[in-house]
Amino acid sequence: MKYKQQIDAVTSMQDYIDLHYKEEILPCHLDAQTEYCCAHSELLFKKYTGYSPNRYIKSLRLSNAALELRDTDALLAEVAEKAMFESQEGFIRAFSKEFGITPGKYQVSSSSVPIPLFKPLPVRITHGHLLGKENFEESAEELEAIRKSIRMELHEYLGCHLLLKRAKKAGNFIAYIHEQGCRIWGTLWSIKNAIDEPAGIWLNKKYKSLTRSLYAQGIALPRGYKGEVPKGFELIHIPPYRMLSFRLPPSVRKFSYEAVTILHKFAETFSPIKHGLKWADEFISAYQMGFHSNKGYIEGRPVEPLSIWDEISPLLRKGETLVLPA
Repeated sequence: MKYKQQIDAVTSMQDYIDLHYKEEILPCHLDAQTEYCCAHSELLFKKYTGYSPNRYIKSLRLSNAALELRDTDALLAEVAEKAMFESQEGFIRAFSKEFGITPGKYQVSSSSVPIPLFKPLPVRITHGHLLGKENFEESAEELEAIRKSIRMELHEYLGCHLLLKRAKKAGNFIAYIHEQGCRIWGTLWSIKNAIDEPAGIWLNKKYKSLTRSLYAQGIALPRGYKGEVPKGFELIHIPPYRMLSFRLPPSVRKFSYEAVTILHKFAETFSPIKHGLKWADEFISAYQMGFHSNKGYIEGRPVEPLSIWDEISPLLRKGETLVLPA
């Protein structure tokens, strides 16, 4: 029960911060979300997130300010005030220290300069592996309902560049977060005009390296992308492809570790043959996305027709969602 109580406490503090980061947040506000004293709550928060509450809140505010600068023509003074800074000068100093670029320069060059935004995950996702099955809130009936809520979709892409950073040893999203932190995901999120959201990606074995894992975090970009490639990242070309995706809807609360595991196992064991498809992993073996998305949690694998396009399941061919049988 120790892990469950601690993880629940930190998750409650994270939820409070997500709802109130645009307001003043005092230690007593976070303390009220837990059953622990203020000092112990802060220690737990840092233990599970890697950040003190104050540092976490400041980074979150700066990252949301960066997105506003990227997407609008807002004045720096207005953005600084929304980010809870007392002065524009203080905001400029903090922004420059956080991202290595002044906010003014970033606002005019954001289409080509990725920056390491702070995109933290709920600790129930990052540390869910510490919980025994008996500690998950979902009952057996609820877990079965999660399985039945999985939806399958076929998407067609015209080809793209894939900007990615590979793990050193990690082979999945959670291990990657513990190895690399959440800033890689944030860097990918900062890129304007991306084709889709960032994703966790399993590369084909032909990309095998002695110093890098086949698992990476990446984002699909237009073929004409001319922006910077951050240090340690790679830019590879992906030809046109079809992707068969498996999706849990946003209604699956907070994408618990167990729910993600259910979908992952389902996608791994699914056979596409009855739908006129076969796996096609020449470049990408699989991907996952949705940890920061309103789309729900998604995993997918590239596919191609067994023979000709007409043999593909009519539902998939029309781009409709196929509800999986119970």
